[in-house]
Amino acid sequence: MVCSAILLVAIIIGALCIEETHPEKRAYTVREDTNTNNVRQPLLGIRQSRIHPSVHFSEDDYGTFNPIEIRLVEKDTSTNAKAFNSRVVMLIIALGIFTWHSMAYDNLIPIYFQDHRAIPDLVIMKQDFTVLSGGLGLSVQDVGLIMFFNGFIALFIQAVIFPVAAEGFGIWKTFLLVTIGHPIGYGIVPLLAFIPATSPGLLNLGIYTCLAIRNLFGILAYPLVLILLKDASPSSASLGRINGAAASMGAASRAIASPVAGAIYTAGSQLENTALPWFITAIVAVVGAVQVCFVGRQKEEAEVHVESVGAQVGQEVSRRVSVAAHLGHEAARRASMALTRQPTN
Repeated sequence: MVCSAILLVAIIIGALCIEETHPEKRAYTVREDTNTNNVRQPLLGIRQSRIHPSVHFSEDDYGTFNPIEIRLVEKDTSTNAKAFNSRVVMLIIALGIFTWHSMAYDNLIPIYFQDHRAIPDLVIMKQDFTVLSGGLGLSVQDVGLIMFFNGFIALFIQAVIFPVAAEGFGIWKTFLLVTIGHPIGYGIVPLLAFIPATSPGLLNLGIYTCLAIRNLFGILAYPLVLILLKDASPSSASLGRINGAAASMGAASRAIASPVAGAIYTAGSQLENTALPWFITAIVAVVGAVQVCFVGRQKEEAEVHVESVGAQVGQEVSRRVSVAAHLGHEAARRASMALTRQPTN
């Protein structure tokens, strides 16, 4: 009920307070007046008969909150451009794989924390790591507190670590690193059961370390793959279809991940091996890491930008030279005609 109330408040705020920026959807325009404040002026019902355009198409921001940088790297701006090229398809598959093992982790981790401890301290003292049964035996209150602090870890990584990593390593390299690191984040979780319950401080340190490692990989991966999808799209007109397909793939993966992960954990419990779902999740993450290697790396954005701008400038210079030559030829022709029309003495 609390989550539903928060969503309802967001919907109301969005409907009443957020300004529409789409030029075809706005029912008014904001006209600047030097003597008074900005005035909203209604638009006529017919699209072609507006009193004032709701947006100046000569500007770069199109009325949005942040100005849009018009990059000269579009491969094809026509609406008939092929949206789903090989790179886009591979990135959508990568998003589906990532979403599956990420959702499986989110479902498994609270179950594993609350599952009864099946590894006695005697086995831990003998360092018999062949026994992989049970969980950590934490209470519901302890799990809730751990997940509460896990939220702050996630916020810190998203607000501080993500921009530093993306700026320092670049989008593609950071995406490769986090994709390759995901299996590690899943494979170390079952080892928490070998920390004695009589050492709660050491156990908490191990738990938060595992959560921090997984958050580092998971939180960085999702926005990175979305950025790569946008860069891989052949044109801006294709972004709607590409984002829709990516969202559908993510939703399908989430729907499948929860029951499958639960069934694997149940089977692992019956086999007295609760590490089984973690190892399977790690294997899926390994498949995702291998699949990313087939995505193919694009040129760096700066290189593409410079090359494209150079080509555009060259074309513009050629066009202007051609126009100037044409104007010169036309001026010479008219001068010749004027001379032939003058009366002779």
